[in-house]
Amino acid sequence: MASVKDLIVNGDLLKCDQGKSTGAEIAVTSNQKVKRNGKAVANADDDTAIVNIPVFGECKILTASAGTSVTCSHQIEQSDWVNQSPNVKVKTHKALLKSSKLSCLVGGFITYTTKT
Repeated sequence: MASVKDLIVNGDLLKCDQGKSTGAEIAVTSNQKVKRNGKAVANADDDTAIVNIPVFGECKILTASAGTSVTCSHQIEQSDWVNQSPNVKVKTHKALLKSSKLSCLVGGFITYTTKT
C-alpha cells in the first residue's frame, strides 16, 4: 500500500532516461484542491507534453539517429502512466506515485527523480 509520502506533487522532479536533463518539474493542472504539504497531488490526467511534462534537453535516441543534436520532443500523447496508486484517487483518476512511469514513443521512460 502506498503512503502519502510516495505521491508525486506539483514541482516534483521528473527525468527521461533518454534525455540529457537531470530533472525538470512536473506541473500539476488536473487538481488544485487535494494537496500534500501544500502542493497539489498529481494524477494520471497530468500527462500532457509541455503543459504537465517538461522537455528533457537533448534526446539521446533522436540525436543518435540524426547524427546531430536533437531536442527532446517527448511523444507521450498516446501513452498512459503505469504503476499508478491502486488505492488513492484524485478527482476521478488514480494518483501518481514516485514509482509511476510514462513511456515516450521515441523510446524513453519518464520517471520521478530527486536529482537536480
